[in-house]
Amino acid sequence: LTGLLLIAMAHGQNPTATLRGEVRNSQNQSLPGATVQLKSIQTTQRPTGTNADAEGRFSLTVAAGNYILVV
Repeated sequence: LTGLLLIAMAHGQNPTATLRGEVRNSQNQSLPGATVQLKSIQTTQRPTGTNADAEGRFSLTVAAGNYILVV
């Protein structure tokens, strides 16, 4: 699963955004432990990532910008 995201700028000195979601397979079952990464398409910074919890949920907070979502 790959997607392109635009995370809008928030107001403030250090604009950040939080992406929350669930990872599910084609049978709509949650995927606990799935690796979720956001890769910036504007910079060469390391991807920001996490693993889905027991119900397949995840949350990532990143600087505002353009990202590719990789699961």
